Amino acid sequence: MNDILKAQIKNVMSELSNEADKSIHDPIIVYTLMHHAVKILSLTLDKINSYETLIENLTAENQRLSQIAKY
Repeated sequence: MNDILKAQIKNVMSELSNEADKSIHDPIIVYTLMHHAVKILSLTLDKINSYETLIENLTAENQRLSQIAKY
């Protein structure tokens, strides 16, 4: 995961935590925070999916090279 995405996640989590600690919530702020959280979680899941695909491809390549090395 890149540093920008990590910073965005930390920022939104901090804002959500701060908003949860308030006794009176501003609906606009909650609405905006939730949409940012959904966007960042979606990006994070996309990154995880791409890393899983990369791992699968590297595993297959490793197996192919191991087979070649046996000959």
